[in-house]
Amino acid sequence: ANPPYADRWWPLRASAVRQALREKKYDIALKILSRHGDLNNENLADALFLKGWIRMEFKRDPRSGYKDFYALYKMVETPVSKARAAYWAGRAAKKNGNHDIAVEWYQKAAKFSTVFYGQLAQHALNGNAPLSLPAMPTITDAARQKMESKEVAQALADMPSSDTRSLQLVFLKALVEHASGAEEMAAIAELAQKTSGTSAAVKVAKWALRQQVTLIEPGWPRLDLPDSLGVEPDLALAITRQESEFDSNARSSADARGLMQLLPATGAHVAKKLGQICKPNDLWEPERNVTLGGYYLGSLIKGFDGSYILGIASYNAGPSNVRSWIARSGTPPHDEEGAIDWVESIPYAETRNYVMRVLENLQIYRALRDANQPLSIAKDVAR
Repeated sequence: ANPPYADRWWPLRASAVRQALREKKYDIALKILSRHGDLNNENLADALFLKGWIRMEFKRDPRSGYKDFYALYKMVETPVSKARAAYWAGRAAKKNGNHDIAVEWYQKAAKFSTVFYGQLAQHALNGNAPLSLPAMPTITDAARQKMESKEVAQALADMPSSDTRSLQLVFLKALVEHASGAEEMAAIAELAQKTSGTSAAVKVAKWALRQQVTLIEPGWPRLDLPDSLGVEPDLALAITRQESEFDSNARSSADARGLMQLLPATGAHVAKKLGQICKPNDLWEPERNVTLGGYYLGSLIKGFDGSYILGIASYNAGPSNVRSWIARSGTPPHDEEGAIDWVESIPYAETRNYVMRVLENLQIYRALRDANQPLSIAKDVAR
């Protein structure tokens, strides 16, 4: 029977599947998945991934898992989803003993070098060779003129600076959705930077990536960081991109503030450890925010024995949640494939996504700092 309101039921169904997995009830997990009904594409992709992952990793049936990952690859369109499906199809082919087919899938995934699974696939193919990032599209005069001639672009350029940022973003998103080609999208990112600032340009780059256009320079901005930070500087940048998109005025509904989205209580606590005082409004000052955020992140990583996965997860979900996941699932194994399985096992979808996005950002920031630096994403997940 096809249950009604399948999409509304899906979050509960997915949660039940993951609960069954934690209890090692793999047949029950698959049974729950087999009755999901007519889902929208996003939820169907989630269901297909879970089915393939369970069959391959837990039921030791890579042949069936491969079929699910193949179907998933054919269905999805964004780089994050394409790379994930292709990487896992490659991993299933490898477990089936089909080395050449595995290489083909890893090559498909590795085309998306700015996303987590694309980077892991590149490592599977080339080991620690430097990350290869796509060149920034050249903004031709024709592309700029084409973009500037659009009514939406003219309205944005004429918009008073007092108008809300959210309205500017609506206009920018419309421009990206109707852009023809990478050059025009690069011109839109340039316009975003001029009219709405760095964080708007990051948003444009994220929207462009969904259409398989990579805009490295506007998409991964850099800051002049303090010398003393308590954590790898590129990791602080990777977190900042995920937390605030470099909007120093960002404020969450929970009152997390600034570039690294620190709560006033957290800022005060970290400052006290450093022998300083931090008032809530100090967190709007970019250098102060990143200094305190960097030390806080460093303390989380240190508290989890140097694990980047656990430190990053706890920055998002809080250390007490992460400790409860460790109590149920153990710590991430110190091997690449086992650690990736641990990330995919994180109960919160937001935190699973967060860990992957921060780790992929980290690889890009390292490559921007030094193009010859070896790709070390496998080391990062397993540390």
